[in-house]
Amino acid sequence: EYGGMGDVKCCKCEFDIPANVKSDLGCAHHFCSLCWEKELTKQFDNPRKSIKEFGCPRCPSLLKELNQTNIILNENTLKRWKALQNTMPTNPSKLEDFNYEYKNGKIVNKETGEPFHWVDQPHYNALGDIILKYIQDYMVKEFKLKEVLLPLESNKQGDPTNNIFMTANVLNQTCETLFLIIQGSGEVRPGQWARSLCINDSLDTGTIFPYLERALNLHWGVIVFNPNQNIAQVEDGVTAEGKVLYKKVPVPGSKTGRDHIIYVWDNFVTKSNAKYIVAVAHSAGGDALVNLLRKKASEVFPRLCGVAFTDSVHTIHFKDNEVKGYMETHCINWVTSDKPLDFEISGRFGSGCPCRSAGHTKHEYTSASSIDSVFKFLEDRIKAKAEKTEEESKSNNEKKVKDILEEEKKLDLSSQNTTKGAETLDTQNNETSSSETN
Repeated sequence: EYGGMGDVKCCKCEFDIPANVKSDLGCAHHFCSLCWEKELTKQFDNPRKSIKEFGCPRCPSLLKELNQTNIILNENTLKRWKALQNTMPTNPSKLEDFNYEYKNGKIVNKETGEPFHWVDQPHYNALGDIILKYIQDYMVKEFKLKEVLLPLESNKQGDPTNNIFMTANVLNQTCETLFLIIQGSGEVRPGQWARSLCINDSLDTGTIFPYLERALNLHWGVIVFNPNQNIAQVEDGVTAEGKVLYKKVPVPGSKTGRDHIIYVWDNFVTKSNAKYIVAVAHSAGGDALVNLLRKKASEVFPRLCGVAFTDSVHTIHFKDNEVKGYMETHCINWVTSDKPLDFEISGRFGSGCPCRSAGHTKHEYTSASSIDSVFKFLEDRIKAKAEKTEEESKSNNEKKVKDILEEEKKLDLSSQNTTKGAETLDTQNNETSSSETN
């Protein structure tokens, strides 16, 4: 391991290096500056390699600070190290505290422009919470959505609540078409399809932003549901040391995702004057929506003219004949597949409706990859209902005209009979008068 004159050998290239510039991670593995740069670069270039796990490639010894190595590293390596260190704030309150920002819809390090780099699960969760706030603030500021707290009966601070978002034209009853957006289960909240995509890919794939943009361009009203936030933390006293205690309680009206869908339907959708109602439901959101179809078929079927599922996990049972009949003509499920977008997929047991390829093999990408087909389908369903309504209106008008003509005909006949009767009576009276005279 040691060369002559007090030198050591590099574990990688086996060239002798001066002992006073060898790496020093508290282990017996030493590297020359060139090989150490290469090893560090490999670790930097792996976004799933935690900075807390950077270290010796030959043993578990960890790198705590770059000056541990006693090697003069190039400026770029030092910059990348410091930039990653700055992504681990103590008390973050905004995205910038994590040294990240969104550029062209992708999250990047503010100093290096590099994508998100994994640290650990607590760090990931904390960043995810901040990103959710960023997304919902963006929906309010840029898309002009209104945040509404549920249940509506909640009127004091500290009550367990759940938040949804909607356009102003839903609240003031001026939208002709109402679009319901329902995400899946897990950590996602209103505005997201998948938290992982918001961090590791882009806002275009991970959020509902592209759906909102298209819907608003079509002048649709929008309600963004929140079926996953079923539990809230509320204050539960204070310790002798002054520490506030919390307990978890269910959110009234949203104890489950299924309950939430029904609550929003009852309190907002049914009160809407919209002529047309359409929906997109992803993953477990599809199951919650199908439950609404089961529970309120007579109320929902006449108003909900189309549903686009994106890799929904619902199941239609053999006894759901009424629901299945509706879904066969009013719904499509875009599912994971290696086939091209819209390729018909068979063999999806329990789907209850036609299935088509979403054009992607990963579940979390299906909403983004199928967006063009989703909107075409929903617009076609709106058009079909508009035409049916027009035909029914025309038919009703024709029936009304026919009924009026029939009524007028009856009146004419009645009038003719009355006139004829009067004439007969006059004749009889005349004959009687003549007879009396004689």
